[in-house]
Amino acid sequence: MKHKRLYLSIVGLIALISIIWALSETSYTWKIPSEIAGSTWLTKQKVTIRFENVNGYSFLAAPDSVDLFLNISLNGKVTGNLGNATFQGCSVHKNRGWVGRMLNIATDYTIRGKLKGSIFPSDTIMEKEIMMPMGIENNSLHGTIFQKSGVLDIYPMLSFKLKKLN
Repeated sequence: MKHKRLYLSIVGLIALISIIWALSETSYTWKIPSEIAGSTWLTKQKVTIRFENVNGYSFLAAPDSVDLFLNISLNGKVTGNLGNATFQGCSVHKNRGWVGRMLNIATDYTIRGKLKGSIFPSDTIMEKEIMMPMGIENNSLHGTIFQKSGVLDIYPMLSFKLKKLN
């Protein structure tokens, strides 16, 4: 019994060290790949936003598709708009290392920041914290924009497939 407990403790410690190492790998100095840097991306998508109310949540969909326009600069700053809202304080980050890629966990990149303004006329939330996990395939960025409310409370507003303009 003692050996089994020691064995499980060692395996648990190795697993913990492996997880910490794999996660910390993504925080090393990282250069934005040329395939996404210095590029402008565009698509048109349906959007649904989530409102918190006394009974929980309400959902409101845009009546029509809205433009999603992104410009990713060489220094990682992201500008653009989703409908009438603008991306502010947004930047692109590496989202996984080789271990995550090998295990197909997460996406290659993520954009974090805020959307300021209403996306469509009946949207009354003037500031939304967002995260956008994404990958690149066949010269297109694909992923999801999540509306964040706290650490673990996220809602997928839209899935996208952006085409490169330049």
